[in-house]
Amino acid sequence: MKPHSRNTHSPAVRALTVAAVSSTFVLGGLGLSACGGGDDTSSTTTTSSVSVPSGQLSADKLAAEADSLCTATNQQLKDGPAPPDFGEDGPQSDEMKAAAPYFQATADGQQQLYDQLSQLQPASDVAKDWQAFLKSYETNVVEQSAALADLAAAGDQDKFFSTALDGQAALQDLSAMSSGLGMKVCGASDTAASS
Repeated sequence: MKPHSRNTHSPAVRALTVAAVSSTFVLGGLGLSACGGGDDTSSTTTTSSVSVPSGQLSADKLAAEADSLCTATNQQLKDGPAPPDFGEDGPQSDEMKAAAPYFQATADGQQQLYDQLSQLQPASDVAKDWQAFLKSYETNVVEQSAALADLAAAGDQDKFFSTALDGQAALQDLSAMSSGLGMKVCGASDTAASS
């Protein structure tokens, strides 16, 4: 029996994968579905013109507030630099460098979102799961986005490609964690799956 070979180095496959990964971080990592914030009337603190409620939040309110923050960041990123179109020949070094502002804006947006999500205070019954979600988000979205931005700026398409591929399984795990917490926007995988 012939071993199954996967031609992941062909230009077309590379272009599709990089485009899918880009969509995953912006659309899959943040989601596109709208989900309103809670109606909590407690005092709030403001981070980058987004209000973050103070005090402990029940599981439902935590999910709603997180989704509201993710929706706001998603809109901010949609209003920023356009995603790159590397064409069928895959990303070339000069195209990667030209697309660097997009990847940097994505990385900055993910860091800002993480900072906001970290300010939410979960009730004790969801605190452990929330902390696990935040740790995964920091590692698999924030740090990964920053690494991709650096690699794009350097025009290192091979390392960018491998780094992007390496993060896919972790993003699926993150999506499952966010669903388990009741979130419909943060970490959503429906848009990534359709990319």
